[in-house]
Amino acid sequence: MVRRELGDGATIYLNFLLPKYDPAAVEMLESLLTDANVARPIKVMSKDVETPARAWECARFHRGEIELVGLICDHRLVEEPQTATVELDRTAHVFDLRARAALGETDAIESTLAPGEAKVYALLPYSVTGMNLTLGEDWSYSVALQGTGEVGDHVLHISLTDPEGNRQRAYDKNVLAVGGKYEGRAPLALNDAEGEWTLTIRDVLTAVTAEARVSYAPASQ
Repeated sequence: MVRRELGDGATIYLNFLLPKYDPAAVEMLESLLTDANVARPIKVMSKDVETPARAWECARFHRGEIELVGLICDHRLVEEPQTATVELDRTAHVFDLRARAALGETDAIESTLAPGEAKVYALLPYSVTGMNLTLGEDWSYSVALQGTGEVGDHVLHISLTDPEGNRQRAYDKNVLAVGGKYEGRAPLALNDAEGEWTLTIRDVLTAVTAEARVSYAPASQ
């Protein structure tokens, strides 16, 4: 390994091929990153140091104080499911988006991935405790998320179900609720069925949901 100082930094030439997921190689890379003051905000750790987690890829997205963490296990490099502990750099209210399950306030997540499987976690500095859905005139509505702290920007999924109980997917949409608030209107058509429709709004990050039912008569549209 060759190290060369360059201005305020340095270059490091390994001069050898890294063995695949060798504990000593992992320790060496960890040492190099620490020496360069590069912190790992997300760590995927195996309980057995001799068999480190293999082929876990991580992607992160921030909006304000909300963070999304995506994990996927590369199916080209592993053949069996793996269980590992995902260590966070802070304590947060964690929600599993794909399972629609709250994992509580924690700084570590126990996760199992099969080859090719992906998981997405939302890390929030507060817990979402509810959703207020208020109907106005002509199918207008307003939504406000409630939380244990100041609510950030969330994505809401909006859907409409007809009087026969059929979800009309043409009306499905995702909207951005800035500060957890959104105002909209359900654009029912003149040829839509008369009767009681159901408006459903779900917070994508936490699966908190609110519903409202309103009678619809095309002549009043």
